[in-house]
Amino acid sequence: MPGACTRAGAGRPLALAAALALLLSLGADARAADPAAVRDTAEWARLVTLWHALLDHSSNRILSRARFAELAKEMDRAEDDISALVAREALSAETGATLRWVLHRRYQYVSDQHYSLRSRVFMEEGEAAAVAAGWLIEHHLEAMRVMGSEGRGRSELAYQLGFLHHLEKFEEEVERRRQKLEREESEGGRVDWQAFDNECHRRRNLLLRAYRTQRLPRVRSVEDVLPHLIALTTTQPPGPPEPEGGAGAADG
Repeated sequence: MPGACTRAGAGRPLALAAALALLLSLGADARAADPAAVRDTAEWARLVTLWHALLDHSSNRILSRARFAELAKEMDRAEDDISALVAREALSAETGATLRWVLHRRYQYVSDQHYSLRSRVFMEEGEAAAVAAGWLIEHHLEAMRVMGSEGRGRSELAYQLGFLHHLEKFEEEVERRRQKLEREESEGGRVDWQAFDNECHRRRNLLLRAYRTQRLPRVRSVEDVLPHLIALTTTQPPGPPEPEGGAGAADG
């Protein structure tokens, strides 16, 4: 049976440079899009509102499980809004996909770290690093929101998101390899799960070491989406709609 590390890393022996090469972004051909192309759209206004709502929860300005649950339908709406912007070529397909990914990572982080009912006493090392990266992302986004500008957080935001990208692609590769080995075993093949686990630990340690020593390759798709993330953060969300008849309308 698979050992304890089957979700953390696997594969053939690799030198450090080759291991890092496997972690390069799949979005290398993404083209950047100017945030100005989307800022006057209704879709953008809704994305700004959702983006800031997530920040309200991650910064503890709002601490309400019920209000957070209401954001689930807004996340669904955001999917449609991003798709609409891509269809109109206000966003490139690659940038739209990366924006979607960042939005879902942030939503999951807030859900897990602020509203989860399960114990967080123990976390595996890779998971702990991902949680720390998520905290740093929210911290720098909140600092940008307060200042109204990107300040010094841009490079840190890019690096932490890049790490999460590398980690996610790595785990997807691991899962594909694990499933392949399980199929081989179910068909009567002999699988050395101990070797699999050993390689898993080694590969994960290479990734975490590169992360801690600031040696992770940059992720082009993350770099391309950054102007949009900064614009979402530093743009004030629209206020509530005015009542029928304008701001001075009396109650009926």
